[in-house]
Order: sequence, then structure tokens, then C-alpha cells
Amino acid sequence: MDEASTGLYERLKKTAAISRLGQGMDLGELNDYTHQIALYLLLKVFYREINNNLQRTKNDLIEMTAQIIEEMKFTASNEQLERLVILIQRAG
Repeated sequence: MDEASTGLYERLKKTAAISRLGQGMDLGELNDYTHQIALYLLLKVFYREINNNLQRTKNDLIEMTAQIIEEMKFTASNEQLERLVILIQRAG
């Protein structure tokens, strides 16, 4: 148990930043799901990073975000998509 708890506080501080993704951002009907969308996008970017996929431009991120929104059965304006991408770029 001691090994598992060693450094736990520091690890929890890192995950707290992820849990705050999208908080305070006004995205209309997406407000209740901003954290999940942002986390999903972050995971997709991370997946591309570890696979050395060069499709990580802002336009690529906007397209991925649009796909995420569609998968979740929501709609979003271009402005909302761009704001979510900016959020992820700042988090990364």
C-alpha cells in the first residue's frame, strides 16, 4: 500500500487539471459535456502523438472535434469547435 500511495498527491494534482477542462466555457447545449468532449479530443491527440501521426494541425483538431460531437449525437457551430480546440491547445 505504501508504494501505491507514494507520490499520490502529486499525481492527483495532475489529474485535477484534466478534470477542469472546459469549466467556465459557454458552449450552449454542450456545456454539460465540455469536459468529456475535451478529454476525448485530448486522448485522440495523444494517440496521434504516440503513433507519430503528423495530422495534428489546428484544422485536423477541429475536424476531430466535429467527429467527436457527431459521435456524441450533438451539434456544434464552427465557433464552438474552434473554442474547444483552443482549450486543448492550451492544455497541451
